[in-house]
Amino acid sequence: MRSGRCFRPFLILLLLLHRAASRMSRTDTFYTIKWTTTGDSIITVEGQFREYGAVRVAKIKLHQLQEDWCPLGIEILRDTRFSFQKAWTEEERAQFEAQLKADGCLDNSKKKGFKMVETDEKIEREQSKVEDEEEPGSTTAMIAFLVTGPGAVVIIAAFIAVFVIMCRRSKTQAPPKDELRSRVESKSTSEAEAKRSEAESDCE
Repeated sequence: MRSGRCFRPFLILLLLLHRAASRMSRTDTFYTIKWTTTGDSIITVEGQFREYGAVRVAKIKLHQLQEDWCPLGIEILRDTRFSFQKAWTEEERAQFEAQLKADGCLDNSKKKGFKMVETDEKIEREQSKVEDEEEPGSTTAMIAFLVTGPGAVVIIAAFIAVFVIMCRRSKTQAPPKDELRSRVESKSTSEAEAKRSEAESDCE
């Protein structure tokens, strides 16, 4: 039982590393969404839209350019190819739908004010390319190293060594149960003898 308890934190760490690595690979893809406005302007937006934060950033940038973000929101809402919203939390999906309604994106007049440009363009950015673009020693590159490839191996090996040492120490330092019982019993026996001697002295 003790050995299982010793390795339980290691198993939890391994699970967290796996989730972080899978999440990074899932959200590290850039997607392109294009549409034309009534003024024949072509708007192009690229982002990691499986991260809800990327949608919010794109919305802010479109507002700064005085462009309507509703085409982007509607396209993400209709999306069935890339499953953007499936990668979001339930709270994020609720916020997204609330913003669409608040800005009138679901009104027919809004839907007729633009035309989507069909594109299969999907910019795949593998982690190695992202690391090349990052500056040496940057936080993003460090996180990528820790959760993927050799970094994960080093971390796992280090934690295995630490937990093995901790388990061995706990086994050598922990006294046997019989010894603990004997200590408790001898202590209780000595206390009983002391009380008995006190009672005899009071009687005399």
